Amino acid sequence: MNNIEYHIRCFDQYRSQYENEYNAYIENCMKEREKYGVTTLYLPTEEMDMVDTLRQAIYSAVVLLEQVKITDRNIRKFVSGIRYINNLFKHSAEMFEVAQISWSGVRLTCKIEDVGGMKFKDVESRPILLFGDLDQVSIDDKVDGKTRAVFRAQKENYVSEIKGKDCIGILRKLENLIREYYKQD
Repeated sequence: MNNIEYHIRCFDQYRSQYENEYNAYIENCMKEREKYGVTTLYLPTEEMDMVDTLRQAIYSAVVLLEQVKITDRNIRKFVSGIRYINNLFKHSAEMFEVAQISWSGVRLTCKIEDVGGMKFKDVESRPILLFGDLDQVSIDDKVDGKTRAVFRAQKENYVSEIKGKDCIGILRKLENLIREYYKQD
């Protein structure tokens, strides 16, 4: 197995693991909200595992996407924003909130029938985790001017492309990009 295959496998594994941990966390949040009216649930061990899994998935995606030539400006901005998160995970000595819970998420399934049009089924309000506000995380003062400028550009791209968006949706977008750039026979 070469480096590319390894990181594709790692990304797939960590993305899938993150989705499972994410769903379990959301289920626990919903149960706690029903029982106690709590709007955010902190599960120190499980939540930290979930963040580490997200970190690993992002790292593998960055390794893969840094090795391809991306010509589309919008995709380059998106990947730059992902690099910002990856760099914070790698270099920040501070604790920071990666994601924020939003209770206004809605999950729908629908059934389409030949007669009578679309019928909605199993509509539920379900919280989602959104990539958070990382403004409180500072750039290391020891970083040179050129690197600081790169970090600022990455941060701007994070704000415009990723902040406030669903964590699962961002991982799926990364998955689609990886599949596009690394088409497998």
